[in-house]
Amino acid sequence: VLMMMCGDKLIALFSLFGFCRLTASSLFGFRTDSAAFISSTCDVSTGGPIQIKENFDRIRSIGNATLIGFKGDFSDCESIIDEIQAINEIHKLSFGDRSLSTLSIANLCRSIVARNLRTRKDLLETEFIIAGCDDSCQKSLLFWLDNIGSIREVPYCAHGNQFSSILSFFDRYYDPSSQTIDGNEASDGVDVVQSGSMLMKNCWSNIKKRSSTKIGKIR
Repeated sequence: VLMMMCGDKLIALFSLFGFCRLTASSLFGFRTDSAAFISSTCDVSTGGPIQIKENFDRIRSIGNATLIGFKGDFSDCESIIDEIQAINEIHKLSFGDRSLSTLSIANLCRSIVARNLRTRKDLLETEFIIAGCDDSCQKSLLFWLDNIGSIREVPYCAHGNQFSSILSFFDRYYDPSSQTIDGNEASDGVDVVQSGSMLMKNCWSNIKKRSSTKIGKIR
């Protein structure tokens, strides 16, 4: 049966029996004055050295301008993402195809995690980063959320086994007010998306130098 299944179905089966975790991974995000970015590894393991998928997408788009990155137990993460998407579709039907704002999605995600915290015997094994740009407040937003429902708006954040290296990199090179690339001022021809993408690449290069484990595909 296992040999006949592949992709997300195989991941779901492993997760059903408590084998599959999206924990052998790194996830981080940062924002500038006019944009927000999320990046992550794409591997899925059984919690040990066995990798069952190397191109899993752990960043999902919700609405018109919001991204959610997640890590943890596959079934828990998918359940929360599906609930948020369903509520967003109901909101669009009720308010003329207008999606929930990034702030609303972040608070909704937090409320779902907090609700499960009160009703379940075991903790949800989920951690999230929510990023987006809201027209209502005319700025980019980035939220860090952990498995006990603690949420905070931050300029940059990380989850995963490389979080200390990631935070160390951004402590040194992050500057929200100017477009900088690895500590050097970007040229006039480099837009905010290019500079953000280059900052991501430099961060991953730094992680690969410091990591004792192999870093697979990234997104």
